[in-house]
Order: sequence, then structure tokens, then C-alpha cells
Amino acid sequence: MLRRNGSAGVIACAALMTACGGSEIAEEPRRSPLQAVASTTAAPSYDRDDLYRFFAIAFGAAPGVTYMGQLVEAAEVGKMSIKEIVNVFTTKPQFLETYPASLTNQEYAQKLVDNVVGTSATAEAKAEAVADIVEALKLPNWTRGDITYAIFNNLAKKPADDPMWAGTARKMASQVTYARHFTESMRVDTTHLPALRAVVRDVTEASPIDGDLTVSIQAWLAALPPSASSISANTLSYGQTATFSIDGAQLGQGLTYTFSGCEQALISPATSAFRQTFTCRPGPTLSVTAKVLQGSSEVLSQTFTVPKPQVTMSTTMGTIVVELEPAKVRNTVDNFLAYVNTKFYDGTIFHRVVRNFVAQGGGFTGVAATTLTTKTGLRPPIALETNKGLSNLRGTIAMARTGLPDSATSQFYFNTVNNTFLDYANSSSPGYAVFGSVVEGLGVIDAMNGVSTRSVGGFADVPVTDVVLITALRTR
Repeated sequence: MLRRNGSAGVIACAALMTACGGSEIAEEPRRSPLQAVASTTAAPSYDRDDLYRFFAIAFGAAPGVTYMGQLVEAAEVGKMSIKEIVNVFTTKPQFLETYPASLTNQEYAQKLVDNVVGTSATAEAKAEAVADIVEALKLPNWTRGDITYAIFNNLAKKPADDPMWAGTARKMASQVTYARHFTESMRVDTTHLPALRAVVRDVTEASPIDGDLTVSIQAWLAALPPSASSISANTLSYGQTATFSIDGAQLGQGLTYTFSGCEQALISPATSAFRQTFTCRPGPTLSVTAKVLQGSSEVLSQTFTVPKPQVTMSTTMGTIVVELEPAKVRNTVDNFLAYVNTKFYDGTIFHRVVRNFVAQGGGFTGVAATTLTTKTGLRPPIALETNKGLSNLRGTIAMARTGLPDSATSQFYFNTVNNTFLDYANSSSPGYAVFGSVVEGLGVIDAMNGVSTRSVGGFADVPVTDVVLITALRTR
């Protein structure tokens, strides 16, 4: 700190240059995080221990595998400086949980010094540190992230015989040692802050740093009560297996887990005391709710919305994206996706285009003399799903069929105009099953509606020039 007589300070001022006592501030050039990520220059050199120091100060915790991976990625892939990383991470909810933006500068400074220094320095030294931080925050362009950076950067340089701050510097060095062991040797992967904080919470300047630290860390972690703090999922897609992770502590001790909206939920063998991993195949409700229970009490619950599936059709007239409705017509959607997934539709043609009515395809591969070549490999016919709240409006996609209600296989059609007379009327006139709509490329459907047609053998309304469905690919 800067003592009141103007001598060089320890926590803030040395790293803040002359911010606490002079008239000029020497700052490194600032770049926004976006500019940093977009930079194509070589990644700046950095000391990985600085990342551990930062995490210990900002969050009072070890980073663990997940957070350390994010920090290293920011430095090495995003090419961000340590100071830029600090300023980004100190805007995150985990930091603001400890240091809310509503704190006054005085309150923030007091809490930061209490958390970082603890009992490793005298009350007088801590009071001067608080005063210096408050003064620094009055300077233009200085953020709380800058203060955090200045503190750990400066403490890392304190000599072992520094009369005021040697104890704090040793404490931080010990915290780095324990955090590195937890993250790199024990390879614990969790984002549960109580567990991450337990790794460094009881580390002092006198804590042993030689030998295997695993026993001490495991004892601290074992003292944590069973709890869960977050539920996350990788990319969610209807009908496709997703991985859900529940982070917490002692997750196998008295906690149970339920999933709704899944076709199947299975615990993964990779489960640990700090992360339970499940696989789940989201069903047609397009919503998955995961719950953590302790007895009959709900510890944690989170609901995930699953996006409607989409299929992108590349045709010789342009690209069409259709969005499907499994929540309303699951069997019809599953049937269509099964054909898409096996590339059945690739290379088929739109063999029937009736102007101001429909553009139909999915059953033939081209014209052969006086007939059409049938695509082989049909799946069994499916039951008709109509009267489900979907209508044959312009831009919707529906299943073609014979005169029998339950006869649809692969052929589908696009409604080029509103054709509500194709909807369900009664059991004698059950209509045609709509199962999705065009969300991109409606102009392509309009263009198809205008093509010239002819008769080929017994087939009417066949486009003169083949309109080919080059590929149909599930893209969501």
C-alpha cells in the first residue's frame, strides 16, 4: 500500500503504478474481449500460476478442470492477456455472487481484503489496503477487475521478508499449489463452487506444500454436505441422445435424480462425487426437466427446452428448411426423419406439381421412357395423424397417401396455397397429415409452383425439367 507518509504500498499501488500517489497512470493498451478473440497475432505469453492466483482471489476457489480449461482457452486460443481475462471473468455471476455490483467501493474493498488477506496481515495493513483500493477505484477507467488483477499481480512479486505482506504472499502461493494439485493432478472436474472453494478455503501461509496434498484436499471435500448447484446439457435435439451433467458435492450420498420428458435416462459410468452424468433422449414434448431430490425435498430443478427438429432440403431450385412438429404428430415426424437419416430422399424428384395446389415428391428418382422410376427401400405404412391442430396452409409439408387413411410411406407434399379442404373433416374424410412448415425458402416453393409440367405415361403434372431433391439433411 502507500503508507500515509507516501512510501510504496504493497497490494494495490505498486501494481497500479503511481495511481495511489502520483499524477500519471501507466496502463497496458486495452482491447475489448471481442477484439482479443478476433486477433490473429500470436498468443501473449502468460504464467499459468497467474490464472490460479486470479481464481483464488476473485472466487476464493480452485478452478478445477472446467474453469481452468476456459481460462487457458481464453489465453491461448482467444489470445487474451491476463488482465483482459480478469476483466471478463469478474463480470460473471459467480464473481458477482460474492462481490455484487451494488456494493459501494468501500464495501467492495473491505470484502476483497478480508477474503484475500484473512489473518495473514495486520489490521493496520488491511485498513491501508482498503483505503488504497477505494482511492484507486476513483480513478478514470479503472474497474474492479483491474483492482483484482493488480492485487494478485503485485502479491506474486512480494519478497519472502516483506514486513507487511510476506504472510499474504505465502498464503497465496500455497493456495496456488493446492489449486494446481486439485486441478492438474487430481483432475477433478466440477463447477460446484462450494467444492472448489473448499480446496483453498483453509489454506494458510503455514500450510504444508510438500508431498501429496490429495489426502488434505479429500478430507476438506468429504466434509461438505450433499448438495447440487447446477444442471447443464450439451446440444439438445429431439430423439437424439444428449448428456446432462449435475454438479455438486457428495452427489452419491442420499441424493436421487429424476428426469421427465426423456425416452430414456441412464446414469453414466463416468459419475463422480462432484459430477453426476446422465444420458437422455428427449421425447416429443420437447421439454426435459431434471430434478435432484434429497428424500422428498427438491434440492435443484431445471427445465430445458428442446428445439423443434429441422431438415434442410437442397434442391435444383434452391434450399428449403422445414421445421417439424413431433409434439403434435410424433409418428409422422419420426417416419419422415427415418427416411432423412438413411438418405432415402437424396436424388429423388418432385414428380407432381399442380399449380396453385401442391408440389409432391419423395417417391421417384426420375423419368424412364414413359414412366417414373420408383425409389426402393420403403418403410412400412404409418397410421394417419390428423385432427391434431395442424392445417394444410401455404408453406406446410404433409404426407401423401392412397385412398386408405393409414397408407402413407415416403411421399410428401408442400402446400403451395391454403388447402384447408385437405384437413380432417370427420372419420369418413380424415384428411392428410401435416407435420411441419417451411421456415426458410418459401420462395423456392413458390418457384416450383410455376414450373411447366407434362404427362409421363400414367403420371400427370410431371415437371418438364426435373426438380431434384439433391439432399435432405437433418440440421437441428
